[in-house]
Amino acid sequence: MNNDFTVGIIEAGINLIEELEIDSDRTVKDIIRVKEETNTLTEDYKNAESLILDYGETLFKDDGKFQKLEKSILFNMISILSPPWKSSLRHGRELFFSYIKELEEGGNIYQVFLHAGLNDSSEETISWWKLIANLSNTASEDRREMLGLEGEILTIKYEKDKLDDLNIDQKLYKIDHVASYDNSAGFDVLSWRKNSNDEVYEIQIESKMSAREVSDFHLTRNEFDKSLSNQDTYCVYLWKKENIYGDTPLKYDAKWLEKNTPKDQGTSYWSEVTITPNDDGIPNWQE
Repeated sequence: MNNDFTVGIIEAGINLIEELEIDSDRTVKDIIRVKEETNTLTEDYKNAESLILDYGETLFKDDGKFQKLEKSILFNMISILSPPWKSSLRHGRELFFSYIKELEEGGNIYQVFLHAGLNDSSEETISWWKLIANLSNTASEDRREMLGLEGEILTIKYEKDKLDDLNIDQKLYKIDHVASYDNSAGFDVLSWRKNSNDEVYEIQIESKMSAREVSDFHLTRNEFDKSLSNQDTYCVYLWKKENIYGDTPLKYDAKWLEKNTPKDQGTSYWSEVTITPNDDGIPNWQE
């Protein structure tokens, strides 16, 4: 999946618009052709050109919404391009930054926010975060999704440390935050383990977080079905709200889930169930 949110692409887009404003008779294609002929054409310019052709010149223009141009452009890009991490913006700056840094392209995306000056405490920055949160917010997705995202961040950090412990090359075997782009997969994070022959294989992790004193979690039918089709490699990681980076989640594998979910009977069919574990699951799962 290509990432259009880089400082280089945004700066290239701004430069293209500035050149168009200097000479209104020229087109973006004219400017790109000249850069190609003078060997000054970069990938950033090519990507910026594609965005302008697909979404229009207004994507990189100053609409006056914010004093800092980069703030306006980033706001417009998020609104128009609707990146897979857009919904996580409503949970606030601190949680969003923690989350985005764990994505494969997270470093580039994080730099875009820093480049736009969105890590200070100015009134304009506060206003930007409030407006983008309203843009990203939906009434039906609130506390539960926020808890879920916090749990996913802890899971990704935990798995990064685990792969280091197992000497699994994370450049070759990347942790995939599947939930950031596919909510129908039946699990949140794809990671890796080694078998006794030192062969690497994938595992599927469904991340849960509970804020209750007595921890519980919701399991959907889709998640349950996915666990059944991946009996040896599927696991629920259950985090408690007080857990921090460095802690270990409770782990409940596919066999445990099958024993602790209701059975369909007659015409009855469950679609979601709340599970309150009365044990610590499988502490040494896939160790």
